[in-house]
Amino acid sequence: MCASCGAPLLSLLPSRTTSHIEAPVLKPTPSERAVQLTRLYADILVFQIAGYDQPALVKASAGKVTVGRYSPGEIPPILDLTPYNASAMGVSRNHAIINRQGNGYSIQDLGSTNGTWLNETRLTPQQAYEMKTGDTLRLGQVTMLVYFRTADESTEDILSLHMGQNALAPFKLSLKDLQSAILPYLNTVAAIQSICNEALDQPFSEMMIGSLSVESSNPVIMVKVSGVHQAVRLVRNKGAVWREMHLETIEYLSRAREVRSTTGEFVNGKTGKLREALNVAIIELAQDFLSDLMPERSASERQNYQERLAMQLHALALSPIRLLTE
Repeated sequence: MCASCGAPLLSLLPSRTTSHIEAPVLKPTPSERAVQLTRLYADILVFQIAGYDQPALVKASAGKVTVGRYSPGEIPPILDLTPYNASAMGVSRNHAIINRQGNGYSIQDLGSTNGTWLNETRLTPQQAYEMKTGDTLRLGQVTMLVYFRTADESTEDILSLHMGQNALAPFKLSLKDLQSAILPYLNTVAAIQSICNEALDQPFSEMMIGSLSVESSNPVIMVKVSGVHQAVRLVRNKGAVWREMHLETIEYLSRAREVRSTTGEFVNGKTGKLREALNVAIIELAQDFLSDLMPERSASERQNYQERLAMQLHALALSPIRLLTE
């Protein structure tokens, strides 16, 4: 109300109707910080809204998140987009709802005036659509990226890493072993996961080490990791079997590499042929990895990642570390 004349200042009140608007101009920028925030809690949703630096954080502990804008006299939505100029940007009061679905989330448009869009595909009202972390949501003109902890990120894997030594005496992990073998192996697994993330348009996921323990009775290091589930699955299911098939060649080339590093001798004809054969086998393994990872993509699309993946698989193949499948 005006303090002087008592007239209602209706233009300052939130509108109870929603106008039709044009397509948005601003596009959100992917944020690694937003991904990191999802690791604070298992049920947190992070929204990186176009045009704003600070992401919006919402806890989905009740299993659902209503999205819209505030209207006087009504219960505000859990994700209230009013501070983001929601009324002028075509966001309805009850625009959409996000529901927990298994280990992920789905979104449903509630019959909004300007619609809800998932990765630039308009949603049919009252129908649920599965979301993936890193997806683009658009409500009217408000565009945002949504992030949440995925099952792969929260899943912990236990890696049983064999040092390739004989258990003639109680095994102890030396600092040299950790620096020269264990850490390079884990770095390679993390690099493979990075390629998986890029190939599947997934946000960055960092390898987290939960614990590391050593069995004194045999040269096995147990490492509990998270954030690299896809890479671990591929290496364990396909890479370990492939390594056993080519173990004789790998051991011969490893010995030849040690001799060369010690004596400086060049490789002989047999070594060269075996190395060439192993490289061909590694390319085939990379193709097998990518076919499993992205079966819906064409061979030419998978080709973009083949060389980089093969480099990491080559490092795993010649590593003194062997991943046990059981």
